[in-house]
Amino acid sequence: MRLLFLTTDLSYPPQDGRMLRTYNVLRELARRHRVHLICFDQRHGPDPLTRRRLAENHLRDLCESVSVFEIPAKRSRAVLARTAAASLLRREPFSTRAYWVKPALRHLLEIEQKHRLDVIHIENTLLGAHVAHLPGPARVLVHLNVESDLFRQMATAERNPARRAFLRLESLKMRAFERRIGPSFGAHIACSLEDAARLQAIMGGPRPTVAPNGVDLEFFSPQRDRRDGAPRVVHVGGLNWSPNLQGVSWLIERVWPAVRRTLPNATLSLVGRHGSAPVSRWHGRDGIDLAGEVDDVRPFFAAAASSVVPLHVGGGTRLKILNAWAMGTPVVSTTKGCEGLPARSGENLLVADTPTAFADAVLRLLREPELRNSLSAAGRRLVETEFGWPAVVDRIEAAYRLAMERA
Repeated sequence: MRLLFLTTDLSYPPQDGRMLRTYNVLRELARRHRVHLICFDQRHGPDPLTRRRLAENHLRDLCESVSVFEIPAKRSRAVLARTAAASLLRREPFSTRAYWVKPALRHLLEIEQKHRLDVIHIENTLLGAHVAHLPGPARVLVHLNVESDLFRQMATAERNPARRAFLRLESLKMRAFERRIGPSFGAHIACSLEDAARLQAIMGGPRPTVAPNGVDLEFFSPQRDRRDGAPRVVHVGGLNWSPNLQGVSWLIERVWPAVRRTLPNATLSLVGRHGSAPVSRWHGRDGIDLAGEVDDVRPFFAAAASSVVPLHVGGGTRLKILNAWAMGTPVVSTTKGCEGLPARSGENLLVADTPTAFADAVLRLLREPELRNSLSAAGRRLVETEFGWPAVVDRIEAAYRLAMERA
């Protein structure tokens, strides 16, 4: 097939769950089809220009063509403020308007006309407006989350009244946006059964195809020989994403003190981008290490007796859990954190939702090697059976065929 793959970010090297999914899906598709990539430069890391060059060179080895565009609203606070203000007067959500880049749209049309594409793959709901009303080939929209529901959850958790009001408005606009553009796509893809049901309730029509998150089973493999028995805990996930920041704040303020009272030498590593999030105050306090953005998260998983997922807001499924399972690192998660996965507390992870229960679960893993070994083995068996990327892309290709039949 000839595919156009439109996504929000240069996803190499992959640093968080969203980028990991995008990169691995793109890589597997490029092995099977001729893929033209259009994406945006989010300017990550301390040297974003070097990162962009490296990413483009790598992605060009995979794809037929790679085109990268700047996002004015992401580069200038003045433009961002104007975009936010304008969104208050229009029906489109702010989060979709921020990605509306006319040169990218023109280039998309040029590629479609030049290469006679079979499928346009949109890897994020926020980009749906770029192609929703264009004539041409089959179109497939991937919903990494149910965005309207995610904004609703974020509004509920937000303490600042002005931001809470903005998030509620964004949720309402996004729900209307999802309903409006839904019929424009021949197929929709969700990351979990739960999200598929939510999307069907919003958009109507057939239930979306479920293509769950996956894991690179060779890259993320058990490395037990690197553990020394120290009481180490790791959280992997960008703190520049509001749900992660809210969850880690809850962990540090309400859970971690109880862990440290029992095990004063316990350490917590926070791995992932944090951007302008106010997290520097945590570094060096109570055994907390703000590791930030790293080239390779595997040593952190390998050194930890427990990986923690303290999410209370979210959708889709958590790649950080799949990666931890693949590496044999035991997991403690909230119910929301492991939603959409075949998670069974006490069998392949521990689930806890209150501060006391979460602290007790972490302490059990830090002090009970037999429990760690049992959860480790069960998690690895599960991902080997159900979550390899080739199987995920098989489901995506099924959605392509469905969209082509309906085009």
